[in-house]
Amino acid sequence: MMVVSRYNILTRIGGDMMKIIGDRLKALRASVQFSQTKIAKMFGTAQSSIFKYESGVSTVPAEIMLKYADYFDVSMDFLYGRTDDPHGMYYALSLIHISEPTRPISI
Repeated sequence: MMVVSRYNILTRIGGDMMKIIGDRLKALRASVQFSQTKIAKMFGTAQSSIFKYESGVSTVPAEIMLKYADYFDVSMDFLYGRTDDPHGMYYALSLIHISEPTRPISI
């Protein structure tokens, strides 16, 4: 009989999430044909860190996640695997017609 500790379960869940995040980061980078070195320089980190994030070995710092979200215009929910809809805030803004006010204007 195999005994599963709480720690093992949490590590497994965390490991699965880190793989999802890593896969998404790698796919985004590959979509624009950037090397790990190029994206590392753009985001102010080391190439070895990008490799670890994409491999699911290291946790991605929030600052780096925000840089990915902003650069690729994807939502944080997409990066964390909570949705498969990658659209970020700029996509949503592009759907609003600037010529049509969204609320009454009082002068």
